[in-house]
Amino acid sequence: MTAPLTDSFKPGVEPPDGSSPHPSPDLDDLIKLVSNVTDAFTAALFILDDQGESLDLAAWHSLSKNVIPGARIGLGEGLIGWVAKHDKPVHATQFDRDTRSLMYYAADETIKSFMAVPIQDGRGVLAVDSKHTFVFTDKAQKILADLAVVVGHTLRFYRVRDRERRYAALVDFLYEIENLSLRFRDKLPYCRGVLASGLGFTGTESAFLCLFDKHQQKYGIEAIEGPAGKHLIPKTYPVSQGLMGWLMREKRPLVLPRIKASGQRSYVFTPRDPFGGFNCFIGVPVADFGRLVGAMGFAGATPRSIPWHDDEVNGLWLAGHRLASTLEHHRVVET
Repeated sequence: MTAPLTDSFKPGVEPPDGSSPHPSPDLDDLIKLVSNVTDAFTAALFILDDQGESLDLAAWHSLSKNVIPGARIGLGEGLIGWVAKHDKPVHATQFDRDTRSLMYYAADETIKSFMAVPIQDGRGVLAVDSKHTFVFTDKAQKILADLAVVVGHTLRFYRVRDRERRYAALVDFLYEIENLSLRFRDKLPYCRGVLASGLGFTGTESAFLCLFDKHQQKYGIEAIEGPAGKHLIPKTYPVSQGLMGWLMREKRPLVLPRIKASGQRSYVFTPRDPFGGFNCFIGVPVADFGRLVGAMGFAGATPRSIPWHDDEVNGLWLAGHRLASTLEHHRVVET
């Protein structure tokens, strides 16, 4: 069973064949091979998160119905956490503990032995347990260590693949923004075009562009894309209010992959926003070489299962800079 490497595991109904509800074929086959070669009751792969603080169950193959799909183990916690922290294998013979102590079972399975090895690059742990034997042979231990190397190569491939996909999306997005800027004709269609491109890039549903009035210390809504626009009446807001105001005050990105809106309101502009609360938000200041022009924000109804990557945040910030430069250029030309 596998959870996607590019996303946090989403618990689901486990299929009857002992496979993950979100298969990644390469890893799925590898973990099945590990299980079959070592005659394991359960074979499990844990991957260290981006913060290096906990290990998530990413793939497993088991005869048990009690594996916890969303299992997460802190670095240094339990046997698996110890292996990850110290980068050393562990072999527990004549295992006599409650198997829930392994932290991936919901109920005791009375296993007889347990073995875990670190992934070669230090980013995970490969573990197996058995109900058939009290000891894994030296040969089985060597095979597991060799398979951990293969798994490590596979994980590195996934990371490179995901990085290349992220860079490709970033280049496409910035190309769209540059194209829109070079073809500027009218302010509103241009701003809405930038927001529409940003929606696709961020995977959100509603986008807002606000322009800053330095003298009044207020900001007004310049353009909106998405369903939230149906409920908004254009007006000005003090920069002391809302997520958009925060962006202009702080002049730096704001990334909220998971938020809970109080009273089902969003607080993008005020506590009394006339639309339902969003559960994720990302925004950047719109500034031209340090001169604040405004801010743009993107909000979605579904919490992000993984945070936006730093590359994506920086790409959005670059787009905000290009937007500000274009608006300032045409403002000067028109005056």
